[in-house]
Amino acid sequence: MSDDEHSMLARLDERIKGIQDDVDVIAKKFAEYVRLERYRTIELLVFGVVGLILSGVFAAIIATVVHR
Repeated sequence: MSDDEHSMLARLDERIKGIQDDVDVIAKKFAEYVRLERYRTIELLVFGVVGLILSGVFAAIIATVVHR
């Protein structure tokens, strides 16, 4: 193997190590995000409250129409 090929392999190895470091940083950042399990309880709570509000609005509209 010539010196030129050896230096190209060394540079390629350094680039791969840099890419691996970047992937490790991205994996750590990804682990910090909110998981779906945590978000699910809040989602159910918000949908329940919105459902109650919309039910009240529809009941008021129907009551207004029936009362006349």
